[in-house]
Amino acid sequence: MKKSQLIIGRQPVIEAIRSGRAVDKILLQRNTSGDAVADIRQLARGFNIPVQVVPGEKLNSLTKANHQG
Repeated sequence: MKKSQLIIGRQPVIEAIRSGRAVDKILLQRNTSGDAVADIRQLARGFNIPVQVVPGEKLNSLTKANHQG
């Protein structure tokens, strides 16, 4: 079984996708926006990575780190 790893933060997610790292899905906090979020959405489309919009509580339950939405 493959071990699940979290990539936390907008810039780390962008860098992981651009570097060719395998990404199963992206969780975005509902009502989040900005240039980095637009970049993530565009990259996800280009690499066929599903994007799931979730409430902030869902992200908070996954990590104590500053996830930036």
